[in-house]
Amino acid sequence: MNCYYHPDRDVVGMCVSCGKPICLECKVVFKDKLYCNPCIADGKLKIFYETGSWAWWFLPTLFGIIGGVVAMLITRKKNPIRSTDYLIVGTIITFCYIILSLLVSL
Repeated sequence: MNCYYHPDRDVVGMCVSCGKPICLECKVVFKDKLYCNPCIADGKLKIFYETGSWAWWFLPTLFGIIGGVVAMLITRKKNPIRSTDYLIVGTIITFCYIILSLLVSL
C-alpha cells in the first residue's frame, strides 16, 4: 500500500483522524497515535479526555461517594438531616460533573 499524499512511498500507518494511509514524511505522532500533516494543519485534531478510560468516570464517582460518606459520618449526631442524604447529594453532583464534561468535550 502506498501513501495517500505520496504515491511513490510506502505506508507506515493510518491517520486515526481521517483514516488515510500515510508515509514517514506525512506522519505526526501525538499521544502514541498517528496523524497526517493535513489533519494537524486543518485543525481536525481534537484533543479531549478519552471517555473510554475507566478512570475518567470511576475516580470522580469514587471521590463523590467518599465525600458523601465522610460528610455523613461527621454530621451523624450534630444535624437533624438524614445522614444518607449527603451520600445521595454527593453521587448526584458527581453524575452532573460527568454529564457536563461529556457535553463540553463535544
